[in-house]
Amino acid sequence: MLNRALRTMEVNLIISMGFFIQDLHNHIAALHDDQYVKHPHIEPFTVFRGQGLSQKDFDQLVKTQGGLLSFNNFISTSTNRQVSLNFIRHTIETTDLIATSDREKAHIYHQLGWVKDRQGKYAEAITYYKQSIEIKQKIFSPTDAGLAASYSGLGLVYDKMDDYSNAFLSHQKAIEIYQKSLPSNHLHLATSYNNIGLIYSKIGDYANALSVYQKALTVRQKRLPPNHPDVADSYNNICLVYNNMGDYSNALASHRKALEIYQKALPSDHPHLGTSYNNIGSIYHQMGDYSNAVLFYEHAIDIQQCSLPSNHPNLHTLRKNIQIVKKKI
Repeated sequence: MLNRALRTMEVNLIISMGFFIQDLHNHIAALHDDQYVKHPHIEPFTVFRGQGLSQKDFDQLVKTQGGLLSFNNFISTSTNRQVSLNFIRHTIETTDLIATSDREKAHIYHQLGWVKDRQGKYAEAITYYKQSIEIKQKIFSPTDAGLAASYSGLGLVYDKMDDYSNAFLSHQKAIEIYQKSLPSNHLHLATSYNNIGLIYSKIGDYANALSVYQKALTVRQKRLPPNHPDVADSYNNICLVYNNMGDYSNALASHRKALEIYQKALPSDHPHLGTSYNNIGSIYHQMGDYSNAVLFYEHAIDIQQCSLPSNHPNLHTLRKNIQIVKKKI
């Protein structure tokens, strides 16, 4: 209420709250004395304020560079820069206010793209990612990793829309930039290799999918501990490609490597373990090794029951698979 009165200069309301304003002033003065005057050698620190400005106010601010800023209301700040950016992101989405720099505006558009992607509003996500890319192309180097990140986000959205052509092009641009701007074993490259590998796999180009998935695995093996779950994820991606190619022997080998890592890195009832057991059971099933298929399916269902309701479709599918395989033994 006080902030509103100060912003709109409602004199009557300000007068009626005079006693509160005086008490607030005294409290602020005491804080200043306690935190600053009594500690003259205290190190200064930076705080951030996500301040939205109308185009008119912004133009006026530009004309008065080097001058003083006057606020007729109390403002909140934070030592966390991200908090201020989150505020600007909200204002740029809901009003005609503008960010204070192209760099921050590009970052905000990228963040909005990420938010809209998570909300399932893919068309809006694409618009924001493209706006971010457009600004970054003007102010950043063509090999800036931030530009690659926006291309990567754009590719993920296109993938969810089943627009594999544009998804591939976006991920390819991200990889090209990362290859020029980052070390060859950087984890961002591993992620981009995985992203484009998924596109190759979805369009049935298994040879290229396998190639880039193996590149991602190589990077992760160099940069991560041997039992890191991301290394297991890479093995899982590879085995799914082998499975689609009908190469069950290599698929099984990759699945087992993933399982070994999950067993060391995750709790015994983690859903990833259940999925891994299920995948191996499926391979054995396809290979005609029904005894091992039942064994791994049962391991999977034991784990899935710890985290899923008894009527969950996944449990129903597992039970059905076990019944089918047992009939073949």
